[in-house]
Amino acid sequence: MLDDAEVQNGITNEESYESLVAVIEASQGILSLLIASCEPGSFQEQLIEHYESELAPEIHCYRVRLNQSEPSLTAALRQLVQGKPELQSSKASVVITVTGIADLLTMPVRETDEKSAFAKIFGFLQWTREGLRAFPYPIVLWVTPKILRQISMAAPDFWSWRNGVFRCTPTEVENANAVSTSVNEGTPQLILPEQFSRLMSC
Repeated sequence: MLDDAEVQNGITNEESYESLVAVIEASQGILSLLIASCEPGSFQEQLIEHYESELAPEIHCYRVRLNQSEPSLTAALRQLVQGKPELQSSKASVVITVTGIADLLTMPVRETDEKSAFAKIFGFLQWTREGLRAFPYPIVLWVTPKILRQISMAAPDFWSWRNGVFRCTPTEVENANAVSTSVNEGTPQLILPEQFSRLMSC
């Protein structure tokens, strides 16, 4: 497992990605909170698509996006499970990818709001931790580096439950060649050149 205490400068994007996949595979049938840090954009999407392709068909991949007005992780997971009977089996082999947190950074605060959506997400993470016991799956929560820097202080109980922290950083060249296609296998192959693979430190 790649915990935050083990993350150091010099670990590459590829090593972080491989560790994430390994923890997902080892966490079937149990709740495993995995926090992945990357700026939103094409690189993040390519990483998600790549591990979904690599894990299938043995592990079924699902995505949920947090509701921007009420960004409850527990509520989003509950809604997903209710609509997917296969997720209600104790033997389900799945991974759930959670996105949408980055959007909270840009949402305007209305005069009627007591707090911003960004502040709400930390409250939901902190106070609904126990509700996550109902979801015995590896859950990959994609956050920005800014959110990752704040989450341990704003939601310490949730942070204490993390099973791994994985940092990846894009560069100018990644949009063009981060993913290519293998002619022999016909499956996406992740290309992470060494010149841009140093992980972003928090």
